[in-house]
This record gives sequence, C-alpha cells and structure tokens, in this order.
Amino acid sequence: MATDAEKKARADASAAVFAAVREVVEGDLPRLTNPWHVGPAYVNSLGYTPNLEPLERLTAIPVLQNAHPNTGRMGKMLDAYIAFEMRRAGFDKRSIWPRASHPRVWPGETADLLEGSLARNREAIREELDRQGLSTAQILGRHYFKQVDVLMASWDRGAELMVSTKAQMSSFGNNVTNRFEEFVGDAHNLRGRHPMAALGLVYTARSTVLEEGGPYARLLDMLRSLRGRDLFDATCLVLLDYADTTIGGWPDPLEMTGGWPRTRTSPPEADDRFLDLFGDIPEAVNVREHGEPDLMLGPCLAGLAHCVLDRSPVGEHAEARRRRHNPNQDDPPQHRVGRPLSDP
Repeated sequence: MATDAEKKARADASAAVFAAVREVVEGDLPRLTNPWHVGPAYVNSLGYTPNLEPLERLTAIPVLQNAHPNTGRMGKMLDAYIAFEMRRAGFDKRSIWPRASHPRVWPGETADLLEGSLARNREAIREELDRQGLSTAQILGRHYFKQVDVLMASWDRGAELMVSTKAQMSSFGNNVTNRFEEFVGDAHNLRGRHPMAALGLVYTARSTVLEEGGPYARLLDMLRSLRGRDLFDATCLVLLDYADTTIGGWPDPLEMTGGWPRTRTSPPEADDRFLDLFGDIPEAVNVREHGEPDLMLGPCLAGLAHCVLDRSPVGEHAEARRRRHNPNQDDPPQHRVGRPLSDP
C-alpha cells in the first residue's frame, strides 16, 4: 500500500512530465499549419502530412527517462500527439481529449461556461474544475465501459472520433494474439453503440521490430485485419528509432526533490527549474519508415478526418472542411514521412 508521501510524489511526477506536453504541442514550433496537401508526393491526389517533430519530442520523454511500460507514459505521449494532429486538421480543440493541459478531459461546453462567467468568478470556477477534472475518458460501448485514448465528443453530437493507441517497445513476439483479441473486442463494443463514430488504431513499436521477421509480419497482418465494417476505420504502425545509449538519459521526476510540477500556482523558481529540465528536449527519437504505404501515419489520420467529415452534416466542422478544401494553403510541407529504411 502506497503511503500518502509516495502518492504525492507520483502525482508531482505526473504533473511535471505531462506539463511537458503543453510545452511541445503549444510551444514555438510551427503549429497548426494546414496538413492537407496535393502534390507529387501524393500522386497529385489529396494527402495528409503529419508534423513529426512534436511526435519525436514527446516520445523522447519516456525513452530518456526509461519509464517503465506500466507507467503508461509512452501511451499518454501518443495520445497527446494524435489529439494535436486532430486540432491541426481543424477540429474544435475544446472537444478533443486529451487536452494539452490539465484537466485532460473537459467538455467544450464547460469551457464556454467558464469564458462566459464573470471575471471575478472565473478563477474560483477554474480551480474547482481543476480539482474535479478527469484524466481519462470512459465511454459506454455496447457491452461495457471502455477507456478511450483520444476522443472527440460534445453533448449535442455525441462521440465522433475514438482512437486507441498502443505502444510496444520490446518483446514483439509476445501477446500479438492477445492484442488481436483485445482490439477486436473493443472495436465491436464501441461500434455497437457508436456506429457513426470514426474509429482508429495507432500502434507504435520500436524500429528493432524490423529485425524480427515473424513477429513483424504478424503485426502487419493484425493491423490490416482489424479494418472492416464492424472494426476500425483506419489503422497504422509508427516505428520509433532510438539508440540504447539514450535510454535513461534524463532523471525521472520521481527521483527529484519536490517533483517540480509546473502549475498555474507554481512559484516562478519552480517554473524556471521545470523549463531547465523540459524546455529543450534532446533529439533522441526519430520516426522511421517501414515501407508499408497503407499503414503509414498520414493515410491513417486522413482516413479518420474523412470519416468524421463524411458522417456529419455539411454545416458541422466548418474549419476542418475549409482546410481540407484548401490544400497547400500554407508553405509546402517540410515534415518528412520518417527516417528512410536505408539509414543505419
């Protein structure tokens, strides 16, 4: 049984780690540029170009900290990135969870209520919402409640987008069959109650899986087999490439005195120490190509966006429709698809 001090240390560590999410997805990198493009890279058809830099910076955090898989930090970084890309596609940021800052799950209607309140009441309401805010989104499916990793929903439209993320950095030969059964069950459960929602699966693995013929082939087959009328609308595989020497290159906040969480009420010196640690995340992780066009991240994100827009009335999601209708609106994409297979 964890002591109160241990629980507080874990809470402080989570606050410090996940405050880094906001630094990455709301920092000074090129942000919400239009992801839709038409050009030679897409055989002159409409394509979606993901911004890989935030993905690489976010996933570097658990790698550099050598975070144990049970902490779920890698998955939470993936969740934050997919939510960022959906905001980049033009969907309402208030309705996409997890949000970039605490509380992670906070309905857009609640944000409207806060903004419409009197200024003198706003801070008190925000503090209460911070205390009551959820960190996970539980959705009732046909048979049971399911925690959804990335969710876009509102009170009037219901659930419109649900994305599951899964990270596996080692032991690729284990549990593929169990994962398959788990994904099939979850897809049927969610699809049974939310047939119009866009349903996606983003599977992330370390690039060393390329060296394992059998497990890699089974993984590709699983991701393709999980697409269908009663299953997922889009699936993809994201490979992360990093050296063993980078693992554990940062101290874990659990081992730091005080934890250094960055919050609205943190003293300035705490913010300074936090930025010293997380303000400049080392370049430790690269996204690597795997040579399977139908399982790339860009087509997966495009498929999810298409599903949401095609299954909703034309008057909904005006900004997302505008961005899709006006590809190449921004400068030509500079974001690569991933590190080539030929690289060492």
